[in-house]
Amino acid sequence: MLRMALEQQRQIDDGNPEKTSDNWADEVVQLKLEHKHEIDAFLQTIRELEGANLRLKAGRPQTSDNSVQASLKEAEGPNSTTNEELESRKKQINELQTHAKNVEAENFQLRGQLDLQCTAVISLESRLEEVRADNAKLKQKVEALETTHAMQENLDKRTVELNEQARVQELERATLAEEKKQHAETVEEDKVAHQAWMRDRDATLSELHGLQRENAKIGDYSKTVTEWISKCRNVEREKKDAQNGYNGLQCIIANLEKELNDSRHAVQDLEKELKDSRHAVQDLERENADLWLWMRSLDACCDVEIATNKFVSARTAACRFFLLRYL
Repeated sequence: MLRMALEQQRQIDDGNPEKTSDNWADEVVQLKLEHKHEIDAFLQTIRELEGANLRLKAGRPQTSDNSVQASLKEAEGPNSTTNEELESRKKQINELQTHAKNVEAENFQLRGQLDLQCTAVISLESRLEEVRADNAKLKQKVEALETTHAMQENLDKRTVELNEQARVQELERATLAEEKKQHAETVEEDKVAHQAWMRDRDATLSELHGLQRENAKIGDYSKTVTEWISKCRNVEREKKDAQNGYNGLQCIIANLEKELNDSRHAVQDLEKELKDSRHAVQDLERENADLWLWMRSLDACCDVEIATNKFVSARTAACRFFLLRYL
């Protein structure tokens, strides 16, 4: 049993993972109880041997020199025993002395084994306390690892969501860039058409001015000339209004380009801030709001452009109708 306890102690020192669990602690307690029982058995054996030794000392014949001399004197008498009996008694005395010495040696060995087992039990108890402390620390580490694992899973889910939102934002940005490109092409076409219409209107106005000069020579057409002058002034005002609308449209386009640049910077900032999951959501919401405002402003600009085109088309048709009617 002592050898088994020492082997288990050596396994603990070598870092055997199976001997650092609660089952190992139970085994150590069981071994401790067995060692106690074994120590009690050794003590009982020692007591029995000491009692036997005392009984032997009390019950054996005196082995001193006096008894030997007395035996020799009796042997010299006429009624003494023979030499063989004397030799047998001497042998018996020597055997008893040898047995007493052996008993004392066994007692000494048993006491040494008892001391060793007590030392082993004390070391096992201290090791048991250390193992229990290690088990408590391991449980705390396991709980901390479980908490960290749950937090890591939440962060991974949040990262996936943010990546998905970033992908959606990238698609929306590509869509808005395509719409801006189409809008720029439409604006360029409208600009060319508007310039052509302005040239036609300038030609018409020049013709109207020529007619005005001709009508000034004729008194009967003075009223008509006055009306034509007022109409020309109205056309001039409409021209200025259209020019102002076109300038406003250019300003809107510039603002849209500025907002697009701002949105690009915001997207870059968003890519940098994806590492911080707390602030990324708020930035994405603000950027979504800005994009919605930009889309609404784009729709409003498109509505203004459509209204301007309708107004210019209506005025052009009216001027043509007027020219065809009075020329």
